[in-house]
Amino acid sequence: MLAAVFKKLKTLEHVEMPQNGIYHVGITALSDAFEENKKLRHLNLNDNTITYKGAIPLGQALSKLPSLAILNLGDCLLKSAGASSIAKYLTDNTTLEDVNLTCNEISVQGGLDLVKAMKNKTKLKQINVSENQFGEEGVEEMEKLMKSFGMAAALVLEDDEGECSDEEQDEESEEENDSDAEGDNSNLSHNDSNHSHNASNQSHNNSNQSHNTSNQSHSVSQLKQHSVTDFLAAPSVSLFNSLGPNCAQLFLDEINSEPEDR
Repeated sequence: MLAAVFKKLKTLEHVEMPQNGIYHVGITALSDAFEENKKLRHLNLNDNTITYKGAIPLGQALSKLPSLAILNLGDCLLKSAGASSIAKYLTDNTTLEDVNLTCNEISVQGGLDLVKAMKNKTKLKQINVSENQFGEEGVEEMEKLMKSFGMAAALVLEDDEGECSDEEQDEESEEENDSDAEGDNSNLSHNDSNHSHNASNQSHNNSNQSHNTSNQSHSVSQLKQHSVTDFLAAPSVSLFNSLGPNCAQLFLDEINSEPEDR
């Protein structure tokens, strides 16, 4: 409902929706609405469950907001895949001033992708990626990159939780694959539904055909029960029709038949 209202307004400049328990389905609906608000400058979705699934539609929406300056996606369970997706869509943005992606369980690859996306952000004052999982070497790489951009002071990176384990990386890969599989299964389910619908129609058609065959059989039965003799004995439209399309031949046969056959 709220997404529908946002979509109709088209004049939003500041949206604050932290800690609203919004999951990826709701984020997808909101993202569609955000695209219609080209003047949106400040977006705060802190502490919602965006995840990788919601990061894709949200990132697509962010790429269509030419005035976006403040973005807060802290504590949204983006993880590395979600962060990389957001980074990809922020690459061409030149208006960002403040970005918050703290507490998202982002590993080093996601962190590097985010830093690389900041390269052309001449208005950037701060990108806060504290309390993630870059590890000591990852932190050094990110700091080195920001320094090469001449933006070292903009990087806020505190209380890093250390590089995530191989097991955690495997779990994230599984979640990402599950998300992709869910999309594929949704398409398969849609196709299966169509197949089922077609099968139902086919079954309905077969039923109709069977019903028509039954009617035809019944008509044939009626034809066998009536003859030209019956018609001649008591002429009626119903008896005439019961003789069928070959009634002319039946009359000829009756006329040509020998007396003893009558």
